Amino acid sequence: MILTDNETKVDLLNNEAIAKTIIELLREKPERAVTIGVHGDWGAGKSSILEMIENGLSSDEDVLCIKFNGWRFQGFEDAKIALIEGIVTGLIEKRPLLTQAGVAVKDIFRRIDWLKIARHGGGLAFTAFTGIPTANQIGAVVGTLKGIFSDPSKLATQENYDKAIDGV
Repeated sequence: MILTDNETKVDLLNNEAIAKTIIELLREKPERAVTIGVHGDWGAGKSSILEMIENGLSSDEDVLCIKFNGWRFQGFEDAKIALIEGIVTGLIEKRPLLTQAGVAVKDIFRRIDWLKIARHGGGLAFTAFTGIPTANQIGAVVGTLKGIFSDPSKLATQENYDKAIDGV
């Protein structure tokens, strides 16, 4: 018998007690920020525990579960930017943006693009100093610039920053 290594909401490894304990911890004091680490060997059920937690909290309108796969990012800077981008994208996708806070979230998303430019720009400067930039470096910067400058009114200016802060 071969079992798949996919996460599940059904407890096949007797990890439901762990998931329930985490859910209780989160509900105990919802105003408190909590960081939880789920550690274990490959195939021990970490992803399934997270699925069970998400399933257990799905009926709570005040809770939003956003998934982030850190394995997809090799560089530390890439991971930080991707994490912020994942949170902002999750908020945009899973919560209606009917308030001015939604505009603030979109402005933050645009600022993340500036972080990407800075990261790629540093690599281009180093490559230009030592040799010819790669096509991937140039393509990444050009693509990001096109996205940002397609609507200049949304750039991260002091005026737009002030508007975003006032809307939150």
